[in-house]
Amino acid sequence: MGAWLACVVVVGLWAAVSAAGEPSDAGPRRGRDAGTGRPGGGAATTAPDADALVVGMPAPNFVLRTLNAEQSGMTAVSTRAMFGPEPTAPARALVLDFAASYCEPCKRELPALDALAARYRGRGVVWAVVLIDRDDAGRDAMRTWMVDVLAFAHPVLADRFALLARRYGVNELPHLVLIDGGGTVRWIRAGFRDDTLSTLEGELGRLLGPVPVAESAAPGAPTP
Repeated sequence: MGAWLACVVVVGLWAAVSAAGEPSDAGPRRGRDAGTGRPGGGAATTAPDADALVVGMPAPNFVLRTLNAEQSGMTAVSTRAMFGPEPTAPARALVLDFAASYCEPCKRELPALDALAARYRGRGVVWAVVLIDRDDAGRDAMRTWMVDVLAFAHPVLADRFALLARRYGVNELPHLVLIDGGGTVRWIRAGFRDDTLSTLEGELGRLLGPVPVAESAAPGAPTP
């Protein structure tokens, strides 16, 4: 009897250890190359345990101070000020781009995003880049490149602890979110692909109408 009980205990412990070692599909997957904008490597590129955000949902509210108030002309970005019941700075759309200094696809995307933003100047679109760097050096280097080299004239925000990134369901960089004038999420794109910005432009066209006069895209700036 004692030997039989010992055997049962051993089998039960083996099953428990095996189950604990099984990978879980809950939460963002990791283990892919760092520097590509995907989770993995030594430094996390995205927010851990990001929540799901889908098209059609109300955009999570936030207020973040800008890192480039002089260049952008905005001291802060507030969704309530843009889309609230009594907006003080109404916008027709908000484009959020989550990025980081260690994300190489982000650096390839940003010059083209800046050129696209220039085409929509004066049409009520707010463009904002949210940096999720945890360290000051990386964040400051990215800000300097965007302001001094890229001449990015739109708000640059800091989300050091990825709190906003988690609320927006960020699990891959860059991560673009288009919000309409009613505060509703209209389009989401995780990662950078060849058709990312053309797709974003199409979504903006459906939301705001076509750009009256086509302008040639500005040449891209060198990446840091």
